[in-house]
Amino acid sequence: MNKETISPLKILFIRLGKGNEFAQDCIEQSQTLKLNYDKTDHSFCQNKQWDKVEEDFKRESEELIQRGERKRGLDIGGHIKQLKIFYECLDDNVLWVTKYKGSLWWCFAQPEITLVEDNTKTRKVNGKWSNCDLQGSPLLLENSVELDDKLKNLPQWTIPELDFNLQKYIVKLINGKLNPNYWWVNQGQSFEDEFNGGYIRSPQKEKDGGINQCFENMREIKRGDKVASCINGEIKAIGIVKFDVFEESIRAEDIGTEREKGWKAFVDWTLLESPFKIKKNHELIRLEEPPLDKNHNGRQGYIFGISSKLFHIICKSDLEIQEKLIEKDIINNPLLAITEKEQLIKARRGQGKFRENLEQIEKFCRLTKLNRTEFLIASHIKPWRDSTNEERLDGNNGLLLSPHIDKLFDKGWISFSDEGNLLYSAKAEEALEKWNIHKDMNVGEFTQKQCIYLKYHRENLFSNANLLSSTN
Repeated sequence: MNKETISPLKILFIRLGKGNEFAQDCIEQSQTLKLNYDKTDHSFCQNKQWDKVEEDFKRESEELIQRGERKRGLDIGGHIKQLKIFYECLDDNVLWVTKYKGSLWWCFAQPEITLVEDNTKTRKVNGKWSNCDLQGSPLLLENSVELDDKLKNLPQWTIPELDFNLQKYIVKLINGKLNPNYWWVNQGQSFEDEFNGGYIRSPQKEKDGGINQCFENMREIKRGDKVASCINGEIKAIGIVKFDVFEESIRAEDIGTEREKGWKAFVDWTLLESPFKIKKNHELIRLEEPPLDKNHNGRQGYIFGISSKLFHIICKSDLEIQEKLIEKDIINNPLLAITEKEQLIKARRGQGKFRENLEQIEKFCRLTKLNRTEFLIASHIKPWRDSTNEERLDGNNGLLLSPHIDKLFDKGWISFSDEGNLLYSAKAEEALEKWNIHKDMNVGEFTQKQCIYLKYHRENLFSNANLLSSTN
């Protein structure tokens, strides 16, 4: 549980000048908010003489039309609303956010408004602008594509309104509630009960009242955290925490002691198809991971924090697990509408909007020439699990393939050059011969966007080690 969180009265997004022209000065130097409106009288705004501000805007609007610089008048009500927000939202618990250099920046501001020499208006920031969450992790927008898209699509006002869900999301992001923690839990004999019951639990303290770091770790568990379950040197299951950890009374027979209070968190568990064997994969695991000693033997203790890298190494052993975790992240993403979530999940199975988009581009299987689309699989070129949400629905990121061809393409045993030449590995050679697929076949050129995805497929899925190409 975070000891420090923010709970702002409201959140306001501000563009720091046209084209972010003031951002460098505001964020890196002066630590201010800055509003342009250099033709607007500062004293009128400060004294809330909005009728006089309106008169000034009317005169300016008429002059612009007379000079031929505008066909229609200014949106006077909209401009006054911007000024009112800056001049009247003076509570020091209003959170201000902006975009700058690929990050989300945030601050709280002082109420005093200063008129600068160039007639812009500024407010000092309390402390400094920050581009990290309260856990110290950078708020990189590349890690939150949906948020970046939402901010890009805001109305082009200086201080556009944010909807409630977006404000709620930003607060969680800054509080570190959206970036998951990764945990390793040694379950042993408790596995069956905890897996079937869908939870993890521990006491709060040792029997003698002493502190146990593993029990302290339980305090930090929150919704969305990822958990790996270890039993006898194997990771057998992966889970996602469904709700923040909570305090519970534990019966003595549950834990074999007289401790009364414990921590509990509900977990959505999924079994790995094949357990991840720690010793067998020791070369992939760095030595400083807390659950393991230098010989990759497990340490005593219930739950340890681990790196995201180790968690994803474990998940890589099971593609189905990877995709299920992504699905759950999509379902839990508050920035996505229900219809968006449905389409993204359908796309994993080659259905819905993705298939509709694909069928606008591809009409048949390029290798078998079968054009009965009901018999064809809508296959992603760049795998669904590796794609952004936009790429998951992009028709250019797909091919219509006969089922047996899809198997080869999905495993990376065949691919295509940008010019349409069939590329194949040794693993696919026998199958292609028996299916009467000519190995020197050219399936036609691809669109420019398809080529971008095919490059990813060749470099990340296709087996270059055994490459046999008719172009050689």
